[in-house]
Amino acid sequence: TGTESGASREMILTILKKYGRAPLSKIARDVSHQMSKRELTEHLETLIQAGMVKEYIQHDKVFLRLVPEAERTGKK
Repeated sequence: TGTESGASREMILTILKKYGRAPLSKIARDVSHQMSKRELTEHLETLIQAGMVKEYIQHDKVFLRLVPEAERTGKK
């Protein structure tokens, strides 16, 4: 449901707040008890499209980082 989706996205954001940036594999491990890889991918796509999370590749690994609100809104 929408509430469950929101809670799942909040869980992902909380993990990224904790780590700052993290490999996708670490996030997948951390949420594996709550959601499938497919669900994680769908939630991450939503967060990336919303500009809340950035995905990048470093040393052949996919990393994610939380985009600070100031960066999202252009405010300092």
